[in-house]
Amino acid sequence: MPRVGNVTAIVGALIVGVSGCGEPTVNEYSKPGSQAPSNSLKDKYKGHRILLWSFDRKTHAGKGFAQGTIEPGKKLELEPLPDYVVTFQAGEVHEVEVFYVHNPQNSWLEEHVNFKVSHKTGSAEGTKGLDSPFVHFEWGYKTEIDSVAFVAPLGTIDLPALSEQIRRDCRGNPAELEDLLLVAAFEPRFRDYLGMYEVFQIYKILGKTTREARWVELLESDHKYENKLASAVLMCVGNKAGEEMFCDASLNTRGNVQISYIEFLCGMPASDKALETIVQLIVSPGIYKEKVGEGVGKDIYDLRRDLLRALSEKYSPEKVRPYLDEIVKAADANEYEWYVQDALDRLLIRGVWRCASREGHPVPVFGTGRKIVISGEEITADGTSHDYRLTTHKEPRHLDLGIEAESQQAEYEGIYLLDAHTLKLCLGENGTARPTKFSVEDADKTVLCIFERISTP
Repeated sequence: MPRVGNVTAIVGALIVGVSGCGEPTVNEYSKPGSQAPSNSLKDKYKGHRILLWSFDRKTHAGKGFAQGTIEPGKKLELEPLPDYVVTFQAGEVHEVEVFYVHNPQNSWLEEHVNFKVSHKTGSAEGTKGLDSPFVHFEWGYKTEIDSVAFVAPLGTIDLPALSEQIRRDCRGNPAELEDLLLVAAFEPRFRDYLGMYEVFQIYKILGKTTREARWVELLESDHKYENKLASAVLMCVGNKAGEEMFCDASLNTRGNVQISYIEFLCGMPASDKALETIVQLIVSPGIYKEKVGEGVGKDIYDLRRDLLRALSEKYSPEKVRPYLDEIVKAADANEYEWYVQDALDRLLIRGVWRCASREGHPVPVFGTGRKIVISGEEITADGTSHDYRLTTHKEPRHLDLGIEAESQQAEYEGIYLLDAHTLKLCLGENGTARPTKFSVEDADKTVLCIFERISTP
Protein backbone atom coordinates (compact mmCIF):
# COMPACT_ATOMS: atom_id res chain seq x y z
CA MET A 1 0.00 0.00 0.00
CA PRO A 2 1.63 3.28 -1.06
CA ARG A 3 2.42 5.73 1.67
CA VAL A 4 3.44 9.35 1.83
CA GLY A 5 7.11 10.11 2.20
CA ASN A 6 8.84 8.92 -0.97
CA VAL A 7 8.90 11.32 -3.94
CA THR A 8 10.83 9.26 -6.43
CA ALA A 9 9.35 5.80 -5.88
CA ILE A 10 5.67 6.47 -5.14
CA VAL A 11 4.04 8.12 -8.13
CA GLY A 12 1.12 10.31 -7.18
CA ALA A 13 1.75 10.22 -3.42
CA LEU A 14 1.52 13.54 -1.61
CA ILE A 15 4.71 14.41 0.23
CA VAL A 16 4.14 16.11 3.56
CA GLY A 17 6.57 18.45 5.27
CA VAL A 18 9.43 18.59 2.75
CA SER A 19 10.79 21.44 0.64
CA GLY A 20 14.10 20.58 -0.99
CA CYS A 21 17.28 19.63 0.80
CA GLY A 22 17.52 22.55 3.20
CA GLU A 23 15.30 23.13 6.21
CA PRO A 24 12.08 21.11 5.94
CA THR A 25 8.71 22.81 6.04
CA VAL A 26 7.21 20.88 8.94
CA ASN A 27 3.48 20.39 9.43
CA GLU A 28 1.91 21.30 12.76
CA TYR A 29 0.99 17.60 13.13
CA SER A 30 -2.61 18.43 13.96
CA LYS A 31 -3.97 15.37 12.16
CA PRO A 32 -5.66 12.91 14.57
CA GLY A 33 -3.47 9.92 15.35
CA SER A 34 -0.11 11.65 14.85
CA GLN A 35 2.54 10.26 17.13
CA ALA A 36 6.19 11.06 17.69
CA PRO A 37 8.72 8.36 16.72
CA SER A 38 8.90 5.89 19.59
CA ASN A 39 12.55 4.94 18.99
CA SER A 40 14.76 7.68 17.62
CA LEU A 41 17.34 6.57 15.04
CA LYS A 42 19.06 9.94 14.76
CA ASP A 43 21.89 9.15 17.20
CA LYS A 44 22.63 5.84 15.47
CA TYR A 45 22.57 7.24 11.93
CA LYS A 46 26.04 7.46 10.30
CA GLY A 47 25.12 8.62 6.82
CA HIS A 48 24.23 6.68 3.67
CA ARG A 49 26.38 4.26 1.69
CA ILE A 50 25.95 4.69 -2.08
CA LEU A 51 26.86 2.06 -4.69
CA LEU A 52 26.42 3.24 -8.30
CA TRP A 53 26.48 0.95 -11.35
CA SER A 54 26.27 2.11 -15.00
CA PHE A 55 25.23 -0.06 -17.95
CA ASP A 56 24.96 0.10 -21.72
CA ARG A 57 21.25 0.28 -22.51
CA LYS A 58 21.41 -1.88 -25.64
CA THR A 59 23.94 -4.56 -24.65
CA HIS A 60 23.37 -4.47 -20.85
CA ALA A 61 27.15 -4.57 -20.42
CA GLY A 62 28.56 -2.97 -17.29
CA LYS A 63 30.25 0.33 -18.16
CA GLY A 64 31.39 1.62 -14.78
CA PHE A 65 31.04 1.65 -11.01
CA ALA A 66 31.61 4.08 -8.16
CA GLN A 67 30.94 4.04 -4.43
CA GLY A 68 31.06 6.38 -1.48
CA THR A 69 29.48 7.47 1.80
CA ILE A 70 27.52 10.69 2.31
CA GLU A 71 26.89 12.37 5.66
CA PRO A 72 23.91 14.56 6.62
CA GLY A 73 24.16 18.05 5.17
CA LYS A 74 26.93 17.01 2.74
CA LYS A 75 27.37 16.47 -1.00
CA LEU A 76 28.98 13.52 -2.78
CA GLU A 77 29.98 13.30 -6.45
CA LEU A 78 30.39 9.85 -8.00
CA GLU A 79 31.89 9.25 -11.45
CA PRO A 80 31.36 5.63 -12.54
CA LEU A 81 32.81 6.38 -15.99
CA PRO A 82 34.65 9.37 -17.51
CA ASP A 83 32.57 12.57 -17.77
CA TYR A 84 29.54 10.86 -16.22
CA VAL A 85 29.01 12.44 -12.81
CA VAL A 86 26.07 11.88 -10.48
CA THR A 87 25.79 14.23 -7.48
CA PHE A 88 24.07 13.23 -4.25
CA GLN A 89 23.05 15.77 -1.60
CA ALA A 90 21.72 14.81 1.83
CA GLY A 91 19.86 17.09 4.23
CA GLU A 92 19.74 16.92 8.00
CA VAL A 93 17.60 14.43 9.90
CA HIS A 94 14.10 15.75 10.55
CA GLU A 95 10.62 14.48 11.35
CA VAL A 96 7.88 14.17 8.74
CA GLU A 97 4.28 13.11 8.99
CA VAL A 98 3.61 9.89 7.10
CA PHE A 99 0.36 8.21 6.16
CA TYR A 100 -0.90 5.67 3.65
CA VAL A 101 -2.71 7.28 0.72
CA HIS A 102 -5.53 4.74 1.12
CA ASN A 103 -5.98 5.66 4.79
CA PRO A 104 -4.99 9.31 5.36
CA GLN A 105 -6.73 9.55 8.74
CA ASN A 106 -4.09 7.44 10.47
CA SER A 107 -0.67 9.06 10.43
CA TRP A 108 2.55 8.92 12.37
CA LEU A 109 5.93 10.64 12.53
CA GLU A 110 9.15 9.25 11.08
CA GLU A 111 12.72 10.49 10.98
CA HIS A 112 13.78 11.19 7.41
CA VAL A 113 16.60 12.70 5.40
CA ASN A 114 15.98 14.78 2.28
CA PHE A 115 17.89 13.51 -0.75
CA LYS A 116 18.59 15.29 -4.02
CA VAL A 117 20.25 13.46 -6.91
CA SER A 118 21.51 15.40 -9.94
CA HIS A 119 23.00 14.37 -13.26
CA LYS A 120 23.71 16.95 -15.96
CA THR A 121 20.59 19.13 -16.23
CA GLY A 122 18.21 16.72 -14.51
CA SER A 123 17.55 16.20 -10.83
CA ALA A 124 15.19 14.35 -8.50
CA GLU A 125 14.54 14.87 -4.84
CA GLY A 126 12.58 13.20 -2.11
CA THR A 127 12.57 12.26 1.54
CA LYS A 128 13.95 8.90 2.71
CA GLY A 129 13.50 7.02 5.96
CA LEU A 130 16.46 6.07 8.15
CA ASP A 131 15.54 2.39 8.43
CA SER A 132 15.35 1.28 4.79
CA PRO A 133 17.56 1.15 1.69
CA PHE A 134 16.32 2.67 -1.56
CA VAL A 135 17.36 2.70 -5.19
CA HIS A 136 17.73 5.59 -7.62
CA PHE A 137 17.71 5.36 -11.43
CA GLU A 138 19.42 7.59 -13.97
CA TRP A 139 17.81 6.94 -17.34
CA GLY A 140 20.07 8.06 -20.16
CA TYR A 141 18.99 11.20 -22.00
CA LYS A 142 20.88 11.66 -25.28
CA THR A 143 23.13 8.84 -24.11
CA GLU A 144 23.03 5.04 -24.14
CA ILE A 145 23.93 4.76 -20.45
CA ASP A 146 21.46 3.81 -17.70
CA SER A 147 22.52 3.74 -14.06
CA VAL A 148 21.19 2.38 -10.79
CA ALA A 149 22.28 3.42 -7.31
CA PHE A 150 21.70 1.21 -4.29
CA VAL A 151 21.61 3.51 -1.27
CA ALA A 152 21.43 2.32 2.34
CA PRO A 153 21.63 4.12 5.69
CA LEU A 154 24.52 3.15 7.98
CA GLY A 155 23.92 2.27 11.61
CA THR A 156 20.13 2.13 11.51
CA ILE A 157 19.21 -0.97 9.48
CA ASP A 158 18.16 -3.87 11.68
CA LEU A 159 19.08 -6.57 9.17
CA PRO A 160 22.61 -7.92 9.83
CA ALA A 161 23.05 -9.61 6.44
CA LEU A 162 22.37 -6.34 4.61
CA SER A 163 24.39 -4.22 7.05
CA GLU A 164 27.39 -6.49 6.50
CA GLN A 165 27.11 -6.39 2.71
CA ILE A 166 26.65 -2.64 2.47
CA ARG A 167 29.75 -1.88 4.55
CA ARG A 168 32.08 -3.87 2.30
CA ASP A 169 34.04 -2.30 -0.52
CA CYS A 170 32.44 -3.53 -3.74
CA ARG A 171 34.31 -4.44 -6.90
CA GLY A 172 31.46 -3.21 -9.06
CA ASN A 173 30.35 -6.64 -10.25
CA PRO A 174 26.63 -6.67 -11.18
CA ALA A 175 26.34 -9.90 -9.18
CA GLU A 176 26.98 -7.82 -6.05
CA LEU A 177 23.92 -5.73 -6.88
CA GLU A 178 21.88 -8.92 -7.28
CA ASP A 179 23.08 -10.19 -3.90
CA LEU A 180 21.95 -6.96 -2.26
CA LEU A 181 18.52 -7.34 -3.85
CA LEU A 182 18.18 -10.96 -2.76
CA VAL A 183 18.78 -9.88 0.83
CA ALA A 184 16.77 -6.64 0.88
CA ALA A 185 13.90 -7.10 -1.57
CA PHE A 186 12.01 -9.64 0.53
CA GLU A 187 12.03 -7.62 3.74
CA PRO A 188 8.46 -6.28 4.18
CA ARG A 189 9.71 -3.17 6.01
CA PHE A 190 11.66 -2.07 2.93
CA ARG A 191 8.92 -2.33 0.30
CA ASP A 192 7.93 1.33 0.39
CA TYR A 193 11.38 2.14 -1.01
CA LEU A 194 12.56 -1.15 -2.54
CA GLY A 195 9.49 -2.91 -3.88
CA MET A 196 8.68 -5.04 -6.88
CA TYR A 197 8.71 -2.08 -9.27
CA GLU A 198 12.28 -1.12 -8.33
CA VAL A 199 13.58 -4.70 -8.56
CA PHE A 200 11.87 -5.17 -11.93
CA GLN A 201 13.44 -1.99 -13.32
CA ILE A 202 16.88 -3.09 -12.15
CA TYR A 203 16.57 -6.38 -14.01
CA LYS A 204 15.40 -4.60 -17.15
CA ILE A 205 18.69 -2.70 -16.96
CA LEU A 206 20.75 -5.82 -16.17
CA GLY A 207 19.08 -7.86 -18.93
CA LYS A 208 20.28 -11.12 -17.34
CA THR A 209 20.97 -12.76 -14.00
CA THR A 210 23.90 -14.63 -12.50
CA ARG A 211 21.65 -15.78 -9.66
CA GLU A 212 19.10 -17.71 -11.72
CA ALA A 213 19.17 -20.81 -9.50
CA ARG A 214 18.26 -18.75 -6.44
CA TRP A 215 15.38 -17.03 -8.23
CA VAL A 216 14.11 -20.41 -9.49
CA GLU A 217 14.12 -21.69 -5.90
CA LEU A 218 11.92 -18.77 -4.92
CA LEU A 219 9.29 -19.86 -7.46
CA GLU A 220 8.51 -22.70 -5.03
CA SER A 221 8.28 -20.44 -2.00
CA ASP A 222 5.23 -20.59 0.27
CA HIS A 223 5.07 -16.79 0.20
CA LYS A 224 3.01 -15.29 -2.64
CA TYR A 225 5.11 -12.12 -2.83
CA GLU A 226 8.29 -14.16 -3.29
CA ASN A 227 6.60 -16.22 -6.05
CA LYS A 228 5.42 -13.09 -7.80
CA LEU A 229 8.74 -11.24 -7.61
CA ALA A 230 10.76 -14.29 -8.66
CA SER A 231 8.49 -15.03 -11.63
CA ALA A 232 8.67 -11.38 -12.75
CA VAL A 233 12.48 -11.31 -12.54
CA LEU A 234 12.84 -14.63 -14.34
CA MET A 235 10.41 -13.68 -17.11
CA CYS A 236 12.29 -10.41 -17.53
CA VAL A 237 15.55 -12.31 -18.18
CA GLY A 238 13.98 -14.96 -20.44
CA ASN A 239 13.53 -17.91 -18.06
CA LYS A 240 10.65 -20.09 -19.33
CA ALA A 241 9.53 -21.41 -15.93
CA GLY A 242 9.23 -17.89 -14.57
CA GLU A 243 7.49 -16.72 -17.73
CA GLU A 244 4.94 -19.55 -17.52
CA MET A 245 4.12 -18.79 -13.87
CA PHE A 246 3.87 -15.04 -14.42
CA CYS A 247 1.65 -15.29 -17.50
CA ASP A 248 -0.61 -17.86 -15.81
CA ALA A 249 -1.06 -15.54 -12.82
CA SER A 250 -1.78 -12.60 -15.15
CA LEU A 251 -4.70 -14.54 -16.62
CA ASN A 252 -6.07 -16.31 -13.57
CA THR A 253 -5.83 -13.89 -10.66
CA ARG A 254 -8.55 -11.30 -10.11
CA GLY A 255 -9.06 -7.83 -8.70
CA ASN A 256 -6.12 -5.64 -7.76
CA VAL A 257 -3.77 -8.64 -7.74
CA GLN A 258 -4.45 -9.16 -11.44
CA ILE A 259 -4.10 -5.42 -12.08
CA SER A 260 -0.61 -5.54 -10.60
CA TYR A 261 0.39 -8.47 -12.83
CA ILE A 262 -0.95 -6.71 -15.93
CA GLU A 263 0.99 -3.54 -15.14
CA PHE A 264 4.25 -5.51 -15.07
CA LEU A 265 3.30 -7.67 -18.06
CA CYS A 266 3.04 -4.54 -20.22
CA GLY A 267 6.69 -3.76 -19.41
CA MET A 268 8.05 -7.25 -20.09
CA PRO A 269 10.39 -7.95 -23.02
CA ALA A 270 8.68 -9.28 -26.14
CA SER A 271 8.14 -13.03 -26.34
CA ASP A 272 5.64 -15.40 -27.94
CA LYS A 273 4.19 -16.33 -24.54
CA ALA A 274 3.83 -12.69 -23.49
CA LEU A 275 2.14 -11.89 -26.83
CA GLU A 276 -0.39 -14.71 -26.41
CA THR A 277 -1.12 -13.63 -22.83
CA ILE A 278 -1.58 -9.98 -23.76
CA VAL A 279 -4.02 -10.91 -26.54
CA GLN A 280 -6.00 -13.22 -24.22
CA LEU A 281 -6.37 -10.40 -21.72
CA ILE A 282 -7.43 -7.92 -24.42
CA VAL A 283 -10.17 -10.13 -25.86
CA SER A 284 -11.55 -11.30 -22.50
CA PRO A 285 -14.76 -9.55 -21.36
CA GLY A 286 -14.81 -7.01 -18.57
CA ILE A 287 -12.44 -4.20 -17.67
CA TYR A 288 -9.15 -4.01 -15.83
CA LYS A 289 -9.43 -1.16 -13.36
CA GLU A 290 -7.81 -0.91 -9.95
CA LYS A 291 -10.20 -0.67 -7.01
CA VAL A 292 -9.25 2.13 -4.62
CA GLY A 293 -10.77 3.59 -1.49
CA GLU A 294 -13.34 6.35 -1.62
CA GLY A 295 -11.80 9.80 -1.91
CA VAL A 296 -8.40 8.59 -3.11
CA GLY A 297 -7.20 10.96 -5.81
CA LYS A 298 -5.86 8.54 -8.40
CA ASP A 299 -6.38 8.33 -12.15
CA ILE A 300 -8.10 4.97 -12.69
CA TYR A 301 -8.41 3.66 -16.24
CA ASP A 302 -8.89 0.38 -18.06
CA LEU A 303 -5.46 -1.25 -18.45
CA ARG A 304 -6.62 -2.72 -21.75
CA ARG A 305 -5.24 0.55 -23.16
CA ASP A 306 -1.76 -0.34 -21.90
CA LEU A 307 -2.04 -3.90 -23.22
CA LEU A 308 -2.86 -2.57 -26.69
CA ARG A 309 0.01 -0.10 -26.49
CA ALA A 310 2.36 -2.93 -25.54
CA LEU A 311 1.34 -4.76 -28.73
CA SER A 312 1.98 -1.63 -30.80
CA GLU A 313 5.34 -0.82 -29.27
CA LYS A 314 6.89 -4.26 -28.75
CA TYR A 315 5.63 -6.43 -31.61
CA SER A 316 5.84 -6.08 -35.38
CA PRO A 317 2.64 -5.88 -37.45
CA GLU A 318 3.55 -9.31 -38.82
CA LYS A 319 3.57 -10.79 -35.30
CA VAL A 320 0.29 -9.15 -34.34
CA ARG A 321 -1.59 -9.72 -37.60
CA PRO A 322 -2.85 -13.28 -36.80
CA TYR A 323 -4.68 -11.88 -33.77
CA LEU A 324 -6.29 -8.80 -35.37
CA ASP A 325 -9.63 -10.41 -36.27
CA GLU A 326 -10.04 -11.71 -32.73
CA ILE A 327 -9.15 -8.32 -31.24
CA VAL A 328 -11.58 -6.44 -33.50
CA LYS A 329 -14.36 -8.95 -32.79
CA ALA A 330 -13.87 -8.42 -29.05
CA ALA A 331 -13.96 -4.65 -29.54
CA ASP A 332 -17.25 -4.94 -31.43
CA ALA A 333 -18.72 -7.01 -28.60
CA ASN A 334 -17.49 -4.69 -25.84
CA GLU A 335 -17.96 -0.94 -26.03
CA TYR A 336 -14.52 0.36 -25.08
CA GLU A 337 -13.86 3.73 -23.51
CA TRP A 338 -12.38 6.20 -26.00
CA TYR A 339 -8.79 5.91 -24.77
CA VAL A 340 -8.92 2.14 -25.26
CA GLN A 341 -10.32 2.64 -28.76
CA ASP A 342 -7.48 5.10 -29.39
CA ALA A 343 -4.88 2.48 -28.49
CA LEU A 344 -6.71 -0.09 -30.62
CA ASP A 345 -6.72 2.14 -33.70
CA ARG A 346 -3.03 2.94 -33.27
CA LEU A 347 -2.37 -0.79 -33.26
CA LEU A 348 -4.63 -1.64 -36.22
CA ILE A 349 -3.41 1.12 -38.51
CA ARG A 350 0.21 -0.07 -38.49
CA GLY A 351 1.27 -2.20 -41.43
CA VAL A 352 1.48 -2.27 -45.23
CA TRP A 353 -1.60 -1.22 -47.19
CA ARG A 354 -2.55 -1.17 -50.90
CA CYS A 355 -4.84 1.51 -52.32
CA ALA A 356 -7.67 -0.57 -53.82
CA SER A 357 -9.79 2.37 -55.02
CA ARG A 358 -9.69 6.15 -55.12
CA GLU A 359 -12.11 8.93 -56.00
CA GLY A 360 -11.45 12.64 -56.25
CA HIS A 361 -8.37 14.81 -55.82
CA PRO A 362 -5.11 12.96 -56.66
CA VAL A 363 -3.19 13.03 -53.37
CA PRO A 364 0.31 11.96 -54.52
CA VAL A 365 0.88 9.19 -51.98
CA PHE A 366 -2.51 7.58 -52.58
CA GLY A 367 -2.47 6.39 -56.18
CA THR A 368 -4.60 3.35 -57.00
CA GLY A 369 -2.56 0.16 -56.64
CA ARG A 370 0.23 1.88 -54.71
CA LYS A 371 1.52 0.53 -51.43
CA ILE A 372 1.96 2.60 -48.31
CA VAL A 373 3.58 1.70 -44.99
CA ILE A 374 2.05 3.10 -41.81
CA SER A 375 4.14 3.11 -38.64
CA GLY A 376 3.36 4.61 -35.27
CA GLU A 377 4.14 8.14 -36.48
CA GLU A 378 4.50 8.22 -40.27
CA ILE A 379 2.88 7.19 -43.53
CA THR A 380 5.56 6.29 -46.09
CA ALA A 381 5.27 5.82 -49.87
CA ASP A 382 8.13 5.56 -52.37
CA GLY A 383 10.65 6.42 -49.67
CA THR A 384 8.91 9.68 -48.68
CA SER A 385 7.42 9.95 -45.20
CA HIS A 386 4.56 12.14 -44.01
CA ASP A 387 3.65 12.68 -40.35
CA TYR A 388 0.06 11.87 -39.44
CA ARG A 389 -2.19 12.41 -36.44
CA LEU A 390 -5.21 10.44 -35.18
CA THR A 391 -8.06 11.84 -33.10
CA THR A 392 -10.19 8.92 -32.02
CA HIS A 393 -12.75 10.48 -29.68
CA LYS A 394 -14.43 12.36 -32.58
CA GLU A 395 -17.21 10.85 -34.67
CA PRO A 396 -16.26 10.10 -37.37
CA ARG A 397 -12.65 9.72 -36.24
CA HIS A 398 -10.07 12.18 -37.57
CA LEU A 399 -6.81 11.57 -39.45
CA ASP A 400 -4.61 14.51 -40.43
CA LEU A 401 -1.74 14.08 -42.87
CA GLY A 402 1.38 16.19 -43.44
CA ILE A 403 1.76 17.89 -40.05
CA GLU A 404 3.83 21.09 -40.03
CA ALA A 405 6.18 20.87 -37.04
CA GLU A 406 5.92 24.42 -35.73
CA SER A 407 2.27 25.29 -36.34
CA GLN A 408 0.95 21.70 -36.11
CA GLN A 409 -1.28 22.52 -39.10
CA ALA A 410 -2.05 19.65 -41.47
CA GLU A 411 -1.81 19.72 -45.25
CA TYR A 412 -4.78 17.35 -45.44
CA GLU A 413 -7.54 17.00 -42.82
CA GLY A 414 -9.76 13.96 -42.98
CA ILE A 415 -11.81 11.19 -41.43
CA TYR A 416 -11.20 7.44 -41.34
CA LEU A 417 -12.84 4.09 -40.67
CA LEU A 418 -10.69 1.11 -39.74
CA ASP A 419 -10.93 -2.62 -39.10
CA ALA A 420 -8.51 -5.56 -39.26
CA HIS A 421 -8.39 -5.64 -43.08
CA THR A 422 -9.62 -2.32 -44.47
CA LEU A 423 -8.84 1.37 -44.01
CA LYS A 424 -11.29 3.89 -45.48
CA LEU A 425 -9.91 7.42 -45.63
CA CYS A 426 -11.52 10.66 -46.81
CA LEU A 427 -9.26 13.75 -46.91
CA GLY A 428 -9.70 17.40 -47.75
CA GLU A 429 -6.88 19.82 -48.60
CA ASN A 430 -5.71 22.42 -46.09
CA GLY A 431 -8.17 25.29 -46.23
CA THR A 432 -11.00 22.94 -47.12
CA ALA A 433 -13.46 21.97 -44.41
CA ARG A 434 -12.85 18.52 -42.99
CA PRO A 435 -15.19 15.98 -44.62
CA THR A 436 -18.06 14.82 -42.42
CA LYS A 437 -18.96 11.69 -44.38
CA PHE A 438 -17.22 9.19 -46.62
CA SER A 439 -18.08 10.67 -50.02
CA VAL A 440 -16.52 13.05 -52.54
CA GLU A 441 -18.55 16.24 -52.76
CA ASP A 442 -15.79 18.39 -54.28
CA ALA A 443 -13.64 16.21 -56.55
CA ASP A 444 -11.02 18.96 -56.87
CA LYS A 445 -10.32 19.22 -53.15
CA THR A 446 -11.42 15.93 -51.60
CA VAL A 447 -10.17 12.37 -52.00
CA LEU A 448 -11.76 9.11 -50.84
CA CYS A 449 -9.50 6.05 -50.70
CA ILE A 450 -10.09 2.48 -49.63
CA PHE A 451 -6.97 0.56 -48.60
CA GLU A 452 -6.59 -3.18 -48.14
CA ARG A 453 -4.09 -4.65 -45.70
CA ILE A 454 -1.40 -6.76 -47.37
CA SER A 455 1.52 -8.79 -46.05
CA THR A 456 4.25 -7.00 -44.15
CA PRO A 457 7.66 -6.79 -45.89
